[in-house]
Amino acid sequence: MTSVVAWVSSALMLVGLVFANVEVGSVVPRVTLKGTDEVACSLVDAQRVTAFLFFDPEQEHSREVLQALGRLQKGMSEPGVRWIGIVSDRVPEDVTAEVVDSAGVDLSIVVDRGDALYGALGVRLFPSIGIVDTEGLLRAYLPFTKVSYMGSVRRT
Repeated sequence: MTSVVAWVSSALMLVGLVFANVEVGSVVPRVTLKGTDEVACSLVDAQRVTAFLFFDPEQEHSREVLQALGRLQKGMSEPGVRWIGIVSDRVPEDVTAEVVDSAGVDLSIVVDRGDALYGALGVRLFPSIGIVDTEGLLRAYLPFTKVSYMGSVRRT
């Protein structure tokens, strides 16, 4: 968990730029979202840290981050971390599946029906990454930046 939290520690100075309704150190909503395969997936896992990525498959920056994350995952070994991609139910599932498949990224995709989690957290921009520990506390987040975004992930 330490290495995952470390790569977003510099983003902590950007309070309010990612999630307007939840501060670092706060408990995230205990929600269970259904995946595109209709399997339930909780945002909090008692065994592993969760890195979650809010993204829009129809947005260029989100697609770029998914592709870069797919490349980085091939060289990363962080067994205590699970990755979840969160998409709105407004995006057709076939579009999401095509983008994720072509990116070669390894993450579970869940659908935020009615943008409930998006609203509860107060997500301000796509893509954005958050880190939740095993107790359900938001430990860090990283807003998208056009310059050196994936460099922060690479330092893991």
